[in-house]
Amino acid sequence: MTVKGLIFDLDGTLIKSPGITLLNKILLETLRELKLNTKNIVLDEFWRSGRRHRDILEKWGVRDPIDFWRVFDEKDYNLRFRLIKSGVIKVFEDVTVLKQLALNYKLGLVSNSSRRVVELELEAFNLRDLFQTIIILGTEKQDYAKPEPQGVLWCLEGLGLKKEEVVFIGDLEIDLEAGLKAGVKTFRIIRDDIKGHIREEYTIRSLHELYSKINF
Repeated sequence: MTVKGLIFDLDGTLIKSPGITLLNKILLETLRELKLNTKNIVLDEFWRSGRRHRDILEKWGVRDPIDFWRVFDEKDYNLRFRLIKSGVIKVFEDVTVLKQLALNYKLGLVSNSSRRVVELELEAFNLRDLFQTIIILGTEKQDYAKPEPQGVLWCLEGLGLKKEEVVFIGDLEIDLEAGLKAGVKTFRIIRDDIKGHIREEYTIRSLHELYSKINF
């Protein structure tokens, strides 16, 4: 079936930022502000946890997840605001291809970040008008954050398209997992060399490759 829509992750896929390093820094600062012990905790497991994130927070001693996300989101927004202003956070060069793609395909966005952060980045880099549907999974919808597939499915619904009519593109293993769980063709964009196993059949190195990958 002909592809009619493309769904993108935001951070790491369209926006170049410190990524997990940035998130872990904010996570540690949040836990310390809440006066919690940060020794012997595995930070990376949190970002892969999906629905299990509440269990991990409880294990770390967080009594109120809403309070945790309030503190985290405020720190996240303030730091990203400064990094955008200083030029550390910016768009990848190949993101220019989206304007051309938007002429022929419906574009959607699925992000695990908070609403304030997503709106900040979309406005800062003039990306908002490219997307017909934007699904934000941070804060109150964290239970559905990738690698859970729900965000991709909601985006499909918003675009009015079927699973076989859409391609999903993200930069992390959790994006690949979410897309495949949702039953859509999925690619992980890897622009730099990374350690570990790479599933080449699901990998692109530039958004420009989408032209040759879309109608498979």
